[in-house]
Amino acid sequence: MTWQGKIGKSTGLLALLLLIGASGCSFHSTQYNFIKSLVVQDQAPQPEKNWQLSWEGRVVPLYAVNNLPVILFVDEFDRLIRFNGLQVDLVEGLVDQPERLVIEREGAADGGSALSYQVGNVWQSHFCQAWRKQSVRKTELGATIWSQECSDGRVPYENKVYVNEDGELVLLEFLLSPGKPLARLEFIGSAS
Repeated sequence: MTWQGKIGKSTGLLALLLLIGASGCSFHSTQYNFIKSLVVQDQAPQPEKNWQLSWEGRVVPLYAVNNLPVILFVDEFDRLIRFNGLQVDLVEGLVDQPERLVIEREGAADGGSALSYQVGNVWQSHFCQAWRKQSVRKTELGATIWSQECSDGRVPYENKVYVNEDGELVLLEFLLSPGKPLARLEFIGSAS
């Protein structure tokens, strides 16, 4: 009696197919994943980065993720800037040491605010006037500018929010870290 007679023709055939399939599976998985990625990309277009950060000589394209009133500006390299509707309050992945910058805002009775910047284990306090709408004149972006004059007690600076006619953000200019230049976060086009 042959081995097929002892095991059965269908069971032997099934075992042979499993053996062939198992050995070919690891060989073809790379090609399969590559082909699958091409097909998936054609079916589902990838979102485009539609905001751009300019800071300290770097230009970094970012995605905007809206969860109003909070807007997260992120990318695939774990960079994060969180705008809470009034203030940039968290920055991650943009500086070497420390990895995280925290900005806490405490409101004042006159509409102003105290900003506390945490860089590593060091906190610095800055004081800001109330937000004010600048002149009715629109910018080249077709935006209205809201500005906030701030100071660390020695060096004055101005945070700005640019809003278009539909009330949408088009540009942010904020101090992200004491002793550094203002960061510019700009809408660069609609993701279509």
